[in-house]
Amino acid sequence: MHYPEEEFTEPPGILAGRPLERLSKTSKLWMLMDHLHVKWLMRLSQIPEFTEVPNFSEDAQSFLQGIIGRFSTSDAFEIMDIEDKTNEGVEAVEYFLKQKCRSHPEIAKVLDFFYFPFACDINELAYTLMLRNALYGEVFPSINALIERVCYMSKTSSSIPILSRTNGQTATATATTLGKEMANFAVRLNIQKRAISQVEIMARFAGTAGNYNAHIVAYPSINWPQFAEEFVTSLGVGFNPYGTHLETDHCMPKILDAVIGFNSILTEFCEYLCDYVSLTTKAGQVGSYTMSHEDFSDSKRYLSSARLDLSNFKLTDSGVLEAMGVGLENSITAYTYTALGIERIWFREAEMSEELNQSWEVLAEAIQTVMGRYGVNEPYEKLKELTSGRIVSKERFRELIEGLELPEEPKLILLKLTPLSYVGPAVKLARMVDMAVKNTNVPAKKVKMVPGNSCQFEHLSFMSLLRLDGQYWRKVMNSAPFMSEYGLIYFRVLVEIKWLLWLSQLPQVTDVPSFSESAQSYLQEIIDGFSIVDALEIQRVEKVPSLSESAPSYWHKIIDEFSIIDALEVQKIEKVTRNHDVKAFDHFLKQKFQSRPDHGVKAVEHFLKQRFKSHPEIAEVPDFFLLSCTSENINNLAHALMLKEAMTDAIFPVMDDLIQAISNMAKNNAHIPMRSLAHGQHPSATTLGKEMATFAVRLGRQRKEIFRVALPGIFAYAGNYNAVTCPDIDWPQVAEEFVTSLGLSFSPYLTDQIEPLDNLANAIVQFNKVLIEFDKDIWQYRSLGYFKQMTKSGETGPSAMPGKVNPIGSGKSVGKIIAANKNLRPLRMRFAIAQFGDSADSIVLNNSSIGIVLKEMFVGLRNALYAYKRTLQLISELEVNEYRMSEDLNHSWLILAEPIKKAMQSYGVPEPDERLKVITAPVTKESARVREFVKGLELPDEAKANLLKLAPHSCIGAASELAMEVDSALNVLSIKHV
Repeated sequence: MHYPEEEFTEPPGILAGRPLERLSKTSKLWMLMDHLHVKWLMRLSQIPEFTEVPNFSEDAQSFLQGIIGRFSTSDAFEIMDIEDKTNEGVEAVEYFLKQKCRSHPEIAKVLDFFYFPFACDINELAYTLMLRNALYGEVFPSINALIERVCYMSKTSSSIPILSRTNGQTATATATTLGKEMANFAVRLNIQKRAISQVEIMARFAGTAGNYNAHIVAYPSINWPQFAEEFVTSLGVGFNPYGTHLETDHCMPKILDAVIGFNSILTEFCEYLCDYVSLTTKAGQVGSYTMSHEDFSDSKRYLSSARLDLSNFKLTDSGVLEAMGVGLENSITAYTYTALGIERIWFREAEMSEELNQSWEVLAEAIQTVMGRYGVNEPYEKLKELTSGRIVSKERFRELIEGLELPEEPKLILLKLTPLSYVGPAVKLARMVDMAVKNTNVPAKKVKMVPGNSCQFEHLSFMSLLRLDGQYWRKVMNSAPFMSEYGLIYFRVLVEIKWLLWLSQLPQVTDVPSFSESAQSYLQEIIDGFSIVDALEIQRVEKVPSLSESAPSYWHKIIDEFSIIDALEVQKIEKVTRNHDVKAFDHFLKQKFQSRPDHGVKAVEHFLKQRFKSHPEIAEVPDFFLLSCTSENINNLAHALMLKEAMTDAIFPVMDDLIQAISNMAKNNAHIPMRSLAHGQHPSATTLGKEMATFAVRLGRQRKEIFRVALPGIFAYAGNYNAVTCPDIDWPQVAEEFVTSLGLSFSPYLTDQIEPLDNLANAIVQFNKVLIEFDKDIWQYRSLGYFKQMTKSGETGPSAMPGKVNPIGSGKSVGKIIAANKNLRPLRMRFAIAQFGDSADSIVLNNSSIGIVLKEMFVGLRNALYAYKRTLQLISELEVNEYRMSEDLNHSWLILAEPIKKAMQSYGVPEPDERLKVITAPVTKESARVREFVKGLELPDEAKANLLKLAPHSCIGAASELAMEVDSALNVLSIKHV
């Protein structure tokens, strides 16, 4: 078909005129395929053993380079016409190149070697290079430019004080600077950018089954695995000798999940700026700054569209790049709009200062901290009475401070405070944003924090999360000390005691002297000896019933212990309520309830105070648990430690056992040949060991990705260390040293705890996806008779088939993994973000004692843990049916079509594909037809003899060697175990 010159452009698509338009174009794919075919032919000419393709002259090399450099849209249309006839894209590119090169006498002699012997691998490499080029050519430059804008905004607004809202209100808030809030976003965005860039883009290049079957038959003297690795890495992508049919199927979802995470943070950023305007708007004003609202609104709209495109990503060879291109393009457009919005911002500092200067309640934190340092009784309760639900004035605060029993020096310091000056080191942190962005994702020290505890399991309701813990309790019980109500309480106790010990080591904190060995030992014994009875005691203190709840034991206690003093107290209240006796008694009961803690951290503090009374040295400092930290800090660290220890003690060991079990299957069955099943057909031979090795390495790679996710500890109220107790202490450094001593990572710019949970959940989901494939393959192998399931004494089969073993192992494993992925993926998208990120996090993590997000995470982990153990059990029950595999393979003589074709190409037999169609049509006696076909070929006698010696079971390439080398592959991933 002839195309007029003016029509040499593709029809405009949904990305027409936009930066990544070429990513979705078919012409880009054809161009890369053309490029790879030519590069491969040139590479073959450099192999001395490959005599059929001699070393090209400079003229031939120049001709081939010209094909690459002059590739046009008309060439792409020509390939499309050929594809319409061949119904095969790679073959269409090959025919196109043959037509182009017939005019060059030197190259015309080797036209059949453009993709020898890697056919489908060219297609995968093209997709891989398209993905890499899109990321590094368009996506990362846009992300870097955006982060630079946010950093610049942080530095230019570093000294502008604003009101920091927590939980959507100002009553429990503090002061910060706009620059520090922008620095938080800059660091978070860069951490997520690193998550995208750390996903290694890899490709395989090993033939149909990944074993170099035909390559070794045709050229046994060439080290094909090494040669393939050199070629792939020369293109700028990683090499994976254990990959499956389309290696990009594995890296693309991880990359797109990471992009979704980046976009979620950017959505919060846009919402933060837009919502801040609405909160500070006055008559006749746009807000605290003027800007084009459309910029950020457009950005949010494109981010929403991108999330839909990327999360609905379907892995198919034909549509994958179009779907990915649309999602990435919408993302880039959003980044552009956000950067434009930042450029147009003009800050109204006067309005910001006015709002903050009217919010004297932000100083409550500083006053409470100083009161605690100097031993003022009930500092929390006194500040709560002053600030809870009230408008607090400057005069009221001065009156409170002057009435406190404090030394004159701290009184003067407090009296000098104003909301505008109460920003801690926020200005400094904002100005250091460039350094903070460079230092993101520093690995945390691995410190074991739980040497053991005396947790008993008789209180299952206290140790469980869901119904799974009933029927399947034995499979998940080792996770109970971490993923439960008990775990949360235990880690709260641990953090509070560790913080008290840490304070005792600071010379500047004179109110907490350095503890003696006896005191340190006493505190450590509280941690090590913490029992379920202790946890239940704290729970009883924490869970105070409201007046509307039924709590017979507590009500009976009030009735039984009602005394004359209580009656006189009711009478006194009655006079205040103007002789309303019912109201008086109502007030009395409320006081009874309010006298007990109704807050998880406060309940732990109450428990520890009671314990400390028995030790004279520690009894003198019971009010310093929350010195220079808040209950939110304690909760944040407890949540992170729960998850860290759950992964370390419960999840990782079972993952490692699973990987090792599959690795053992690979080595034990390295020599057993079998059909390689691809596209529902049997295109090549492999070994059972090689197939298992592929799964072991893929799982090992995902295990490494999970291990690399840093779990951060957030230990700075609003991130600014505003409280003025001991101002000569470098509190950011103290906080960092304390958090890292717990084995957690630290960043003074990170205020969002759902985000790291989301990153960890996404990594676990990818591990689970590979395991689903493994379970499905095992199920298929069982259905083919490749495996038998060993029976156990007393085991019964289905009711309708009593003689069979019930094959529920892989089914239950897949079911629980699917359930786990539903819980884990993705947390941030499943829980709506409120007006401010820290508000949403606080609400979600503290709604109920375990927290909705954390509980959802733990439910997913327990489902996954059960699935891993079921798969391990299934592996132990499998018995290989080597006879059935051999029988099946020996009936699959069409497998030899691939090495026969390579031999025909090597000796210049014309039209090998067309001639091979004679033997690839379905027949009953495949072996006889294949042998007859080989005998009729115009080949040297030696080549014929070699082909006639071939049988399906011998055509396995390097599969056995690759299976036996699985330990080396796992060693690279640091997964190998003794």
